[in-house]
Amino acid sequence: MSLIKSIKRDIQAAFQHDPAAKSTIEVLFAYPGFHARQLHRLAHTLHKWHLPVPPNATVVGVPGRVVEIRNPDTDTIERLPDPVWEKLQALEKKVEEMERRLIALRGENESI
Repeated sequence: MSLIKSIKRDIQAAFQHDPAAKSTIEVLFAYPGFHARQLHRLAHTLHKWHLPVPPNATVVGVPGRVVEIRNPDTDTIERLPDPVWEKLQALEKKVEEMERRLIALRGENESI
């Protein structure tokens, strides 16, 4: 099956299974399931093309990011910068701080 036929079939599936689907443009731009299907097709094609991943590397996420490289000679792991993980860590710290402040505010209101 050609790529275009597959995409058309996916759009038709969206219309068949979602009565709220109004237009092809809506499906193309607003349906995460459709996006996932197309990205899977792309990833599968790239995999079939045997695109290189550095040896001894750890790849995470979609799209894949190399976050660690293991040196086989010394068996050490070098962590590479991972901005997504760093942002998640920063957000987690902010949430913890907000929870502490909320608990403190609740304690102040109960004593009034």
